[in-house]
Parts: sequence; C-alpha cells; structure tokens
Amino acid sequence: MPKYFVKNGLIHRYPVPYECEVTYEGEETYDYLSDVPDGYSICNDCTFHSNDLYSDCVSHMNSSHIAYISENIPEYRPEE
Repeated sequence: MPKYFVKNGLIHRYPVPYECEVTYEGEETYDYLSDVPDGYSICNDCTFHSNDLYSDCVSHMNSSHIAYISENIPEYRPEE
C-alpha cells in the first residue's frame, strides 16, 4: 500500500512514481491521504500514477460517512 508525504507544498505518493520529479528525502510519511494535514494539493504526477486515490480514501470511510455522502450530494447518488 502506498504512503504519502508532503514536499514543496504538495502531497506526493511514496514510493515516488517515475513521472514525478520529486525526490523523497526522509520526510514524514502518512498511511492515508486523510492523515495529511490540511492545506496541501495533490501532485498531478503522483495522482496520475496512484492507481485510484478515490478508492484509497473511500476504503477508510465507515458506512455512516458513505450514507451521508449518498444522501446529501446528488452526484454521488446511484442512478435509479
């Protein structure tokens, strides 16, 4: 499972994918995107190669979070 770290104001994936030019130099790593402090954007090069950041985030949500999203955000409701 990938980890995440912050460098140059962006969230990067660890291990760093080939497409990203950042070098990991011992920065603090986080197991989940939700553990990274607020205020950072995700690196486009790491996002492209992350397999599915959405699945990584959702897999750590509990059923009440998912129900809230489904009930309150129309674009996430299953089509009827």
